[in-house]
Amino acid sequence: MVEKNKGHIVNITSIAGSFATANLTDYCASKLGATGFSQSLTLELREIGKTGIKVSCVEPNTVNTGLVWYPKARFPSLYPVLEPDYVAKEVVAATLRDE
Repeated sequence: MVEKNKGHIVNITSIAGSFATANLTDYCASKLGATGFSQSLTLELREIGKTGIKVSCVEPNTVNTGLVWYPKARFPSLYPVLEPDYVAKEVVAATLRDE
């Protein structure tokens, strides 16, 4: 990827990487780490002139992954609980559109 200066790296994190939540300290910390990794990698690639490699960090809201038994959204009309297949399809579609 670096040799060709072409590619797209997609990291899936969580909104918990931007907004901490009580009782999920380790989860939030890991998502924040992945978000920071994406941001740092973007800057590092730009610094070495690899502008053809895009780095995306997807931070979906609550996804029904089994992490919790009955996931609920605080404001379901604004932020519904998402299904993994939906998130995956949207991420692939956005990546193919180079977003």
